[in-house]
Amino acid sequence: MLAPITLINNWKNEAEIWAPNLKIDVISAETLKDTTRLVRAFETNNMVMCPYSLSTSLKNKLSESNIKIDLLICDEAHKLRKKNSQVNSTVRQLNASSRWLITGTPMERDEDDIISILKILSPEKTFGKGASSVWRAKHTRLGTQDPPHLISTEK
Repeated sequence: MLAPITLINNWKNEAEIWAPNLKIDVISAETLKDTTRLVRAFETNNMVMCPYSLSTSLKNKLSESNIKIDLLICDEAHKLRKKNSQVNSTVRQLNASSRWLITGTPMERDEDDIISILKILSPEKTFGKGASSVWRAKHTRLGTQDPPHLISTEK
């Protein structure tokens, strides 16, 4: 899981409450200095958390160690919407089988933001102008407002 550093402990505390049997580790700058310790964290824990501020170093170390992430969860995903940002590029390059993006903040400022988020969810695909509306139309089920794998709320 990637999240802002200010939310990492909150996520850890909630996971301990709601899933007390999960083994959880929080990656720190010290962990990233020791490749053996980092590999062990991924091999022996069900959930590994890392702040966005260390995500580039994490990506580099994981690449060197050939570690693949089963499920990458990114909290506060609206922070990833700018395609030219370092954190967006880093998240897209992480080797993950599946990706979940979580946010309570609306992300749709313009189509480029949506395309940028879609590229994180499906890095292997190419999206052009009009892609967000085409993607939504393709993935929306009859009688529902959102694609089956999107959860949204109304305020």
